[in-house]
Amino acid sequence: MHYDEHGSFAIVVKDNILYLDAVGPFNDELGEAYATKMHEVILKHKPKAQISCLHNSVLLSPNIEENIKALLHYSLSYGLNYEAIILDSQCHEKKLFQIQMERISHETKYVHNFFDTKEEALSWINSLNLSELK
Repeated sequence: MHYDEHGSFAIVVKDNILYLDAVGPFNDELGEAYATKMHEVILKHKPKAQISCLHNSVLLSPNIEENIKALLHYSLSYGLNYEAIILDSQCHEKKLFQIQMERISHETKYVHNFFDTKEEALSWINSLNLSELK
């Protein structure tokens, strides 16, 4: 059975950084749409880092978690190696999401960090000297 997408996301790329703004909760249909869009954006722009601002419920279903793992392997193959994640104050299940991301990161070798503000996230990304990365 097919359901309508639940949740939303917007993606912008600027100066080698992919900016994601996502509002949960997410269902599997949105997870598939997100993966498809990310493949297109990564192939076209080849960003080196990502800043993700996540709102509301962000817990990943098992299907979405598997899709994220596959997406991160794809991302790494195109040089997208770093992600700064900002969980807003309305984010539910923060600790569980952080555990999910630690598990995904461990399996994929994808580097991520959690931050409280966009300024902190951008400061960390800028400290990576993206212009020197190939």
